[in-house]
Amino acid sequence: MAVAVAVDVQRGLAGLPEQVIRQGLKAMKMGLAEAEQPEVIVACDLLGFGSAVRIPGVRTAGIAAQGDDQPALPLAVPCVAGVADLLCSLGSEEIAIVDGDEGVIHLDPDARTVIRYQSALAPKPAGRVFLESAHIPARTQDGRVVTVAGVVSSIAEAELAISQGADTLVVRFAKLVGAEIEAARANLVDPEAELFLTLLALSGGKPLLIALVEPNPRLADLAERFAARGQVSFVDPADQPEPLFEAEVRDVVCSGSDRVTVSADAVGRTKGLIRILPEGEMDGTDDAAP
Repeated sequence: MAVAVAVDVQRGLAGLPEQVIRQGLKAMKMGLAEAEQPEVIVACDLLGFGSAVRIPGVRTAGIAAQGDDQPALPLAVPCVAGVADLLCSLGSEEIAIVDGDEGVIHLDPDARTVIRYQSALAPKPAGRVFLESAHIPARTQDGRVVTVAGVVSSIAEAELAISQGADTLVVRFAKLVGAEIEAARANLVDPEAELFLTLLALSGGKPLLIALVEPNPRLADLAERFAARGQVSFVDPADQPEPLFEAEVRDVVCSGSDRVTVSADAVGRTKGLIRILPEGEMDGTDDAAP
């Protein structure tokens, strides 16, 4: 599923949308790996030509062809051939879904169709198991478990927080979506749904607190269908917890709190700090013998 671009033997790549060309050049300038490049569906007159098309900095996610000729190169993406009147039916920068298994292409699919195909490809967070020592809960010297939440504004920060053992992610969702689109790491078909499902996969069942400026029924539906029960909570940005500094973490934990929120890069240090807080400091008493 991606934006469809029309190419044919006569014009070659001359008819590509300017937006696609700009995204490809940006991806090349950033040195993005192929898996991170923006995606397109190649709609072509002849399969032999379309299968050989390579757009600089852009990854082909699927191919649809009017002709039913043979491909010039082995196909590594979904493909549908013999689609009558394909090029004249294709609108400017229209979304397309190529279903190679069913042999159909959906042009400008409705929301129900988009969700159906995203659901088929949706990650299953329950399949991820954290075995590294970083994911052992942070326990104070008097045996109290303190949950550490990491605040994230990008997928990279989410990966960092999880790798350091964050127990919960606090997601600034609008900033995250904007950052991933700006960096050309999100498919422009439906970036919010794509990135939400990516967060679910990264979290491996750990709780997600998603800050949304406005209610989003699509995300609520995806959470209900793909998240563990109670895993995802949606809050207004004004109600999301702000990250604490190290000195504040010490004060909050020593005051008896069982949860702290820090920046993504401070998760590991925070869990280490919690584990060395002495019992005497926790309850405000002196450890010295009477």
